[in-house]
Amino acid sequence: MALRKLFTSFAFCTALMPLTVLAQTAKAPDIDRIQAFLIYEDTGKLSKDVSGGTEQIIANDENGTSIQMLVNVVLKSKPDQLYENGPVLHIKATPALTSEGGPEPVAAQFHISYIASGGELVRSVVVDHGCNGFDLEAWVEEGGKRTSEIKKSFSVTCGD
Repeated sequence: MALRKLFTSFAFCTALMPLTVLAQTAKAPDIDRIQAFLIYEDTGKLSKDVSGGTEQIIANDENGTSIQMLVNVVLKSKPDQLYENGPVLHIKATPALTSEGGPEPVAAQFHISYIASGGELVRSVVVDHGCNGFDLEAWVEEGGKRTSEIKKSFSVTCGD
């Protein structure tokens, strides 16, 4: 009986060893891309991805009016990656124009512990753009150092 318990414990510990080694040696994920979607106030529907353009974003069209934007930061890593004492994703959105009662800056932190079999992880924030532009910055930090980062300025207006 004691031999059976010893064998079971040994088998269990042996099975966990690769996960422990993987967690200690895993490279922090990279920021692959950002996605940004207008949130239409009347319907709650989302626009097509507006992150790729360089032109001004008109937040008032046939779909309605938007004063908020959903921003996704997509991280990429090896599939099934486990992080022990993992890296942290920081997302910061700062209004281009600051005014009393205007949109507030957004700052979020997401601790990364696992990236699933698809090799991607998405974290999202909602930015109140208030029909004005904003600057977005996202970065992955590990051990006090930035390992990946992206910056994007969004020029937004609600038109006439």
